Amino acid sequence: MPRSRVSLFLPLSLQQVQAACEGPETALAGLPVPALAAILLVQGLTGAAMTSDRLERLLAQLLELAVRLGHAAFAAQVAERFDPVQLRAGLALLDEHGLALLRDIEVEEADYLRPDGCWDFDFTARQHQRLQPLEVLACPDGSQRVLGHQQARLYRTFLVESDESMQVQGLAGVGKTHLIRAMVAASPAASTLILAFTGAQLEALRRRLGGLQVQGRTFQ
Repeated sequence: MPRSRVSLFLPLSLQQVQAACEGPETALAGLPVPALAAILLVQGLTGAAMTSDRLERLLAQLLELAVRLGHAAFAAQVAERFDPVQLRAGLALLDEHGLALLRDIEVEEADYLRPDGCWDFDFTARQHQRLQPLEVLACPDGSQRVLGHQQARLYRTFLVESDESMQVQGLAGVGKTHLIRAMVAASPAASTLILAFTGAQLEALRRRLGGLQVQGRTFQ
């Protein structure tokens, strides 16, 4: 799922959003409690800015309220506040806030709930693990590195084709610097050259690589 680093996966699917916005009024009441809570959260994104941690705590509070009220009473409260225009506007802000929707099957699995029906704050970490399983790789210097599946595939390709150039692209937060750090550490500094589009990008990358020594140039 290519996107900026997701800080919170919402218990809501795009199909559920479409049902709420385009279906009959009864469609909203038919949604499960977590989806109703997520709809209220997304609508609120158009208001005051909040961190993803604050948004997750708010989601948890909404679910706790739903547990106390029961599905019917909570759905009635959501229906009173439901605004499809605000919901669509909030959906456009998901990436900006580090939020993401789930697929229908993931919503149905409800792995985001504890047995008591409340929010499980460990869910997002588990979801990241499912989307990008980790591998422990042995490096040429004898050390070990933990990389995601796609990172590990690129790293192996880099090791067997070390005399070739490799282009690393991706959205913010997907692990580009972590992968580049592993590649640089496995390469002779004298024969490794990192290219970036601008000087500012190159300097930012050098800072994030820490003490690793590497040659760098820009395309400009």
